[in-house]
Amino acid sequence: MNVLAVLSTLVLFFQNHAPPAAPPELTLKVHATRDAIAPGDRMELVLELDLSRPWHMYHPITLDAGLPTVFTFTPPAGVSIGDTRYPRPKFSSTAEVEALEFSGKILCVATLAVSKDAKPGKIEIPVNVSGLACVEACLPVNAESKFSIT
Repeated sequence: MNVLAVLSTLVLFFQNHAPPAAPPELTLKVHATRDAIAPGDRMELVLELDLSRPWHMYHPITLDAGLPTVFTFTPPAGVSIGDTRYPRPKFSSTAEVEALEFSGKILCVATLAVSKDAKPGKIEIPVNVSGLACVEACLPVNAESKFSIT
């Protein structure tokens, strides 16, 4: 992230405008594309974010403003999660400040892989998402969920 992006984000975050009466609400749900997984298999996870209107969040590729929206997974040994793939963001430009934004329901995808030598059984993976929600002011947001599959 370049210095201008960091400074722009800090200005937005600490500006004198009060946030709207209703703070941002962010929820996270994790959906599997299959009912079960075995050692040596892979499958896609759908990461469903729902951010209350009129708030927006930022794409992981930041331009002049914002902080990236980041998913953090805590998989058990023998399980890995690939890079998160995000939908196409909306490009916004205000007062020469450019940003890539998401709002409302956001669907992302990540690949879960189980190693061939992993023990069969139930897999539980805590998932966290964090970012910056903005409308007239910016506030840090995060949401947690737990994904389970056998």
